[in-house]
Amino acid sequence: MRSFERALATPHSPSLSVAATPERLREVRALVRTVAARHSLTVDGLADLVLAVDEGGRLLVGGSRVERDGSFFEPTLLIDVPLLARIAREEIFGPVAVVYRVDSDEDALSAANDTEFGLVGYMFSKTQALAYAERLETGMVGVNRGLVSDPAGAFGGIKASGLGREGGTSGIHEYLETKYMAVEV
Repeated sequence: MRSFERALATPHSPSLSVAATPERLREVRALVRTVAARHSLTVDGLADLVLAVDEGGRLLVGGSRVERDGSFFEPTLLIDVPLLARIAREEIFGPVAVVYRVDSDEDALSAANDTEFGLVGYMFSKTQALAYAERLETGMVGVNRGLVSDPAGAFGGIKASGLGREGGTSGIHEYLETKYMAVEV
């Protein structure tokens, strides 16, 4: 196992355990039940998707529904997943990380953009992060950080991940009406 995968599989915060006390459950939110109007991915559906390892890949950590009230799923890590696997083609709103292996930075960018979805992408690099982040086809990009949400920033995706923005100064445009007037004098 590579060091990156080992680091992902290592628990970093016991307070984020799905088996936490009721007080800590506020820190681990239930999964979003409806992904889009055209399909719904329930917790059981997520389990089916994750466990479809017959397409290739290995389940390293997690992979199961947590039996408790609500819709909870174990933090999950899949490695060696082929780029054409079904899980690579679905928009997943759950605690699932999927590691794909590619041969170059260009291949990684191509694989990241080869999807109908584009809510958020992440770029980690010491040298070329901004150059590649600019080329990611997503509405939001986290550069060298794991959290992109910020009240001052606009939230929204592109492609099948949404249209428009909310929040930030550009989000106010969603509430304005623009009028074009062509006048001849």
